[in-house]
Amino acid sequence: MPVPVDDAWRTLLDIERVAPCMPGATVEEYDGKTVTGSVKVKVGPITVTYKGTAVFEEQDETAHRMVLIAGDRETRGQGTARHAPR
Repeated sequence: MPVPVDDAWRTLLDIERVAPCMPGATVEEYDGKTVTGSVKVKVGPITVTYKGTAVFEEQDETAHRMVLIAGDRETRGQGTARHAPR
């Protein structure tokens, strides 16, 4: 990005501003730590919508590092997903 790292950091933490950059993502609520919303994913002829939450477990402004834990459930089926750092 052709911007200072501090500007990029603040932008990445602006959930309402970043979410529209991800096709199919919708933010329903954000309290500064927890995001609730949904994401629609299309793979070939199959479309699946997941609804869930993501929690900022860690935000280190000095190191420009964040850890986000997310979990969701398929809205029309039994599928689930959990996303965590490795």
